[in-house]
Amino acid sequence: MVRKKVAVPLKMLLSHGLKSQKKESLALVSCATRNRQFSKGVHPWTLFLEFYKLQHGKSFTEQPQYQLSQSFGLRIQRQSINSKQSLLSCIHKVRDSHEPFKRSSDAKFKALIVHGVNDGMLGQWFRVLAHSDTLQQQSHEPWSYMTKHGFSEAIKIVDRLSNIKFDLPTDTALKIFHVPEITETPIY
Repeated sequence: MVRKKVAVPLKMLLSHGLKSQKKESLALVSCATRNRQFSKGVHPWTLFLEFYKLQHGKSFTEQPQYQLSQSFGLRIQRQSINSKQSLLSCIHKVRDSHEPFKRSSDAKFKALIVHGVNDGMLGQWFRVLAHSDTLQQQSHEPWSYMTKHGFSEAIKIVDRLSNIKFDLPTDTALKIFHVPEITETPIY
């Protein structure tokens, strides 16, 4: 349900007025395609990757306390980690878990949305993304929904999900690639 009913509309809103990599407007493409997904345009997942680069996500995830918490499966307390750091951490997790299997941008985007819903942070993450002026100027046209409205209405709707406890798998397709470790040799 989250992948279809939440991720797809958010993807469409983020895609509205998204600049192509060649810095050309997607206005003609968006009028011609209507509700179909952009095949030649920039995927909204690239917004998160660009945010990760702009906010020095790599240096954040290379910090010793982050690496230790990930190595031992410990969660950093919410008081010590802010929304931006939580988003950077999630982008890093999705990249690490999906890129070895050559998962699509769509699968990565949906996994990020599911992580946000599970953690109750999705609204806060979109708020952080919407308040990044540099990212908006680089990625969206002046007439886009993100630039004009700051994603505020969508954030209000998504914030309602933070009151509900979710425990959804981030990507069901990756489960088939997970091989459990064999700890004992069977005795015959």
